[in-house]
Amino acid sequence: VEGLFARESANILGGPAGYGKSWMLLDLAIECARGGKWLGHFSLSPCRVLYIDEESSPNLLRKRLHKLLAGKKLHADNLDVHFCVGQGLCLSKPGSVERLRQLLDTSRPGLIIVDSLIRVHGAEENSASEMSRVFAVIKGWMREFQCAFLFADHQRKPGQFGTSLDFMLRGSSEKTAFVDTLLS
Repeated sequence: VEGLFARESANILGGPAGYGKSWMLLDLAIECARGGKWLGHFSLSPCRVLYIDEESSPNLLRKRLHKLLAGKKLHADNLDVHFCVGQGLCLSKPGSVERLRQLLDTSRPGLIIVDSLIRVHGAEENSASEMSRVFAVIKGWMREFQCAFLFADHQRKPGQFGTSLDFMLRGSSEKTAFVDTLLS
């Protein structure tokens, strides 16, 4: 995403529950696959997208995708977007890590979108050391497969820790140390 996300980068789109993060991520997947403009502004280099969703049901995801595609007068058949929904992927379990690594090796996406970060690891979210182990796996894949990752993440309730974006994300400050770009 020109001006926002580079190849081989880790990124987070943070926001409160119900604010449209999943809609934005689906729109990004569509626009990235076709080399369009995200949010009508940010130019995208076309690439294959892997969309991992451990939060939404397959039916809800299909309905949202259909609505977005209909609004753009596009068909899913023409897009290089691959979905992995509700597979129980967990970056804290070696078997799951290997399955995802094989999926990346087979599909070779340029962008991996994960909805949401909290749903794909078993680490203690408030522990910097546990989160750094999860992020080390991602960093290794970014280099190995020359891809970018974008995670949806949840924010704390307003007022608990001030208004700084890096304090708004739930959990350890390791999240903001990990990412190259934090959008909120």
